[in-house]
Amino acid sequence: MDIHHEEHGSGEGRPLVLIHGALSGIGTSFGTILPLLAKTRRVIAVELQAHGHTPDLDRPLTVEHFAADVVELLDRLGVARADVFGWSMGAAVALRLGTDHAARVGRLVLASVSFDDAGLHPGLLDGIQDLRPGAPARLGVPRGVPADQPDPAGWASLVTKMKVLDANLPQWTPAQITALAAPTMIVLADADIVQPEHAVRMFRLLGGAVSGDLTGLPACRLAILPGTTRIGTAPAPSVRTRLAPKLAVRGHGVRPIYQVETCQPFASVRSRAKASESALTPQLRREYVRPAERTNRMTTQPRRVRRRTGRTLFLALVLTTVVTATSTAATAGRPTHGAPDFGPNVTIFDPSMPVTEIQQTLDAAHARQVDNEMGTARHAYLFKPGTYGTTEQPLQAKVGYYTEVSGLGASPTDVTVNGKIEAYNRCLADGGTGNCLALVNFWRTLSNLSLTINAAGQDGCRSSANFWAVSQAVSMRRLNISGGGLSLMDYCTAGPQYASGGFIADSRLPATTNGSQQQWLTRNSEVGSWSNAVWNQVFAGVEGAPDDASFPDPPYTTLETTPLSREKPYLFVDGEGRYNVRVPAAQRDSRGVSWAEGMTPGRTIPIRDFFIAKPSDPVHVINSQLARGKHLLLTPGTYDIARSIEVRRANTVVLGIGHATLTAVNGAIPLDVAGVPGVVVAGVTIDAGRVESPVLLRVGRQHGRNVSSAANPTTLSDVYFRVGGPHIGRTNTALEVNSDNVLIDHTWVWRGDHGVEGFTEGVNGDTDRWRTNTGRYGAVINGDHVTATGLFVEHFQRYNTVWNGEHGTTILYQNELPYDPPTQADWMHGGVEGWAGYKVGDRVRHHTLYGGGVYVFNQNNPSIHTENGFEVPVTPGVRLHHIMTVNLSAGTIDHVVNGVGDAADMTKVGAPVYLTQYPTP
Repeated sequence: MDIHHEEHGSGEGRPLVLIHGALSGIGTSFGTILPLLAKTRRVIAVELQAHGHTPDLDRPLTVEHFAADVVELLDRLGVARADVFGWSMGAAVALRLGTDHAARVGRLVLASVSFDDAGLHPGLLDGIQDLRPGAPARLGVPRGVPADQPDPAGWASLVTKMKVLDANLPQWTPAQITALAAPTMIVLADADIVQPEHAVRMFRLLGGAVSGDLTGLPACRLAILPGTTRIGTAPAPSVRTRLAPKLAVRGHGVRPIYQVETCQPFASVRSRAKASESALTPQLRREYVRPAERTNRMTTQPRRVRRRTGRTLFLALVLTTVVTATSTAATAGRPTHGAPDFGPNVTIFDPSMPVTEIQQTLDAAHARQVDNEMGTARHAYLFKPGTYGTTEQPLQAKVGYYTEVSGLGASPTDVTVNGKIEAYNRCLADGGTGNCLALVNFWRTLSNLSLTINAAGQDGCRSSANFWAVSQAVSMRRLNISGGGLSLMDYCTAGPQYASGGFIADSRLPATTNGSQQQWLTRNSEVGSWSNAVWNQVFAGVEGAPDDASFPDPPYTTLETTPLSREKPYLFVDGEGRYNVRVPAAQRDSRGVSWAEGMTPGRTIPIRDFFIAKPSDPVHVINSQLARGKHLLLTPGTYDIARSIEVRRANTVVLGIGHATLTAVNGAIPLDVAGVPGVVVAGVTIDAGRVESPVLLRVGRQHGRNVSSAANPTTLSDVYFRVGGPHIGRTNTALEVNSDNVLIDHTWVWRGDHGVEGFTEGVNGDTDRWRTNTGRYGAVINGDHVTATGLFVEHFQRYNTVWNGEHGTTILYQNELPYDPPTQADWMHGGVEGWAGYKVGDRVRHHTLYGGGVYVFNQNNPSIHTENGFEVPVTPGVRLHHIMTVNLSAGTIDHVVNGVGDAADMTKVGAPVYLTQYPTP
């Protein structure tokens, strides 16, 4: 971020950073006071993103971004620590620096700030969303473009972005304020936008409002300016708010000031009761014992001048108070660049390690996980930048359940594996040699590396390709594969070799064999060639994708570009060995890989800005960190969630690695995302628990105030759901999206069709399963402008997907209806037989689906009928392209959509019934 700043003065000691308010700049916020401060201090005045001379970026305005930008500026200037004075929004930024970047902050002055919404006067923000450039001033918003905003064309955009920030004001908990280490002064006008009671509360939390005669003065300070509004608390040349001249000097004569280290009250009042002025250091004596003649000089100025400068000198005085009231703490040392503590389930490889050691580690991991479908072990294997394996000694690894293998480079080309990374069929009969298939090869991840295929030492069939025989909840992202072919099926084992995947994104692929894969989405990639198709193969924004003109023979669906995409966040190690998370930006109408011309566009978040959670961390600790503005990284493991993890701040990143799994306890909603823009949730699996949860992941409130951004959609990437399987699970709805402008980029929403719960009644225990593992709806989409790329939803007991929002788009939909209804009576929707696999709400007028399939396998009762695979309103704005139903040897779907299309019945087992488009021409 090229943040504009000005430097004034050259005083010794820590510099002083000035941070302006919203829709303001250096001049309009600090024009009068800045020269005075520069007489004795080195002053660094900044202008935040889109304000003043600092350009805007393709990212939202947030206090967290602003604070990170200031830290970056300090890094560039070589400033390890600074005192900070912020006004209004700038005070919120200063407070964020104090709570999240404490090592960089010496002392704080916070003018006109509240730490939560309750601190503002009721109704203050009503109508703020109606602000327009040029409208009458409200809360200090200028009618026109300020003089220090040199880009009038950007003013309207700035006002629009600020409204989003105003709708998502930063919040701090009382515990965070109490824990604030920096000596702090709170400055408030008595007619401020912040209630005085709130300022006093904050003062108390900081250790103030004590009897100074007994305890000595704490390091925190409170100043309430009479006859002053919020604008008057930051002296600007254009403001003439009255200030009683006597307040500028009285109360700051000779009085005891005690040297303390933090803003907290003294641990023992009794031990400090006899403290005296002798505790003053010589420096504090010089700063606080004001000569009488200085007061006299001030009081003999002409009245007109005094009214203008009294406020300036007062603020200079209180600023001096807070920035000199304590001894200087030790300067923070240079940060170390070792790996963060990711816990015991993350293994990080270095290119200096012997290949044999890495091979043994990965072989042992595969042996543990290859059959551990219902287990609790989770693990991530991460490769630092470099090369692994050689032509003579390749690294050949196989990936089992709940395993992530990822590179730690900024680009996929930063990590190269010479060898193979594979997944084979599981052979379930004849001692592991027969009935080989990939239908349940779930939950594994391969990403962010280059794979140069080297099959040295493998037999003839195995050496013919790199095999990736997988089904749902498996993603391949940010891969650069060369040196051989890629096969998405394992044709080297005894049949039937079925597979039911899958998903690839942001990858450069060689000649690829789809083989037996029933459906697949390849998005924003490059492919040398693609062969074979079964039922539903979809390509969006893929260079080299096959043509779909002859659909359904073969059943390809090809979109030249992807209407909306955002790549999944990823960990990487920079050139100095520091760990970061790259959060790619959203793209419109994109095509090809994001890293072709350098680093994927987006933002980089240092790992220090994440709370790195372990499964043992209580939810209240996680929520406290989120409330502080931290992002969340979930390390591998299973987390019992009896109270929602609450994501309330815009642009928060929740990144799971190693298939981190949240399990609902006592009917909790494991993950609850507020209706704010830009949140990214990625790499997380959510399990239902024994007590029914209303929902497993909720985005926004159905009847609440949700704020969204088309340019910065909330995004769910590789987020998976499970109801039943390893234990009993119950939920009403798995995924509920109420916010507008949400992107669902690959999800598998699964009500388990098999498991280890011990069910016996019905075929394979299905009757028990139907009554016990209850899940009514898979995905319910109520928000407008929601896009899904790779929506896999299976086996729910009513509608698997309900889409009630306008202008929705789905690119590849896969659904299996439930296997387990005991009778037709159990599978009725009023007088209609069954529930459609994909339902668009009756009131929706605009919706688009590309490449959709609904499959039926009513193994518990093959006589059961479902009237329609798809059910949509009949209106020109609702369009379905390339849809199908198929019978898997039990049950019947009577029609593809709305009574149109032949039956998928027992006469067409494995033979799809296709419609090229609906409504038909």
